[in-house]
Amino acid sequence: MKKDYPNDPFLQKRKERQRQMRKRRSRILLVFFIVILLIVGTILSFTVFFPIKNINASGSGHYAERGIVKASQIEVGDNLFAISKKDTLETLKTKLPFIESIEFKRTLPDTLTIKVKEAKEFTCYKFGNKYYTVSESGWVLKVYDEKPENVIEVVASKFKCKVGTALEFSDIIGNIELSNTGKP
Repeated sequence: MKKDYPNDPFLQKRKERQRQMRKRRSRILLVFFIVILLIVGTILSFTVFFPIKNINASGSGHYAERGIVKASQIEVGDNLFAISKKDTLETLKTKLPFIESIEFKRTLPDTLTIKVKEAKEFTCYKFGNKYYTVSESGWVLKVYDEKPENVIEVVASKFKCKVGTALEFSDIIGNIELSNTGKP
């Protein structure tokens, strides 16, 4: 038979330590379950939940909404939160050069809107008999047979121009001549 000494300080301290240990274990267990729940919720939201059902595009004067959506390679059924803005922008700029930047507007539960900011022709580079217009960020936009109006003409050597790519110089120090013959 066990004897109980209610006023024994050693037993009281022991019971208090056991209560604190139970509290600590239950807190650790609770935090563990919350972390597991957050991880499972995040994984499910990036894989199962929030499939895209509607894709819209706005902000372009050069391209139709359908053309932007098709060129973005985002499809119905993709996850609303798993799409990459950076990858989509690179894809769009390669296929549709007049796109400077994009923003995603996600409307829960299933709509994605792509807001497009268009690039403006800033300069033109003469290469052979062709004129390549370039945006302010250095992206080649379009090829012309004649010099377009209201842009700065740059005659340079040792550069590569291809529509839908960045302007590349093979030699920074070269014969560069700037002339502003556009009308104000």
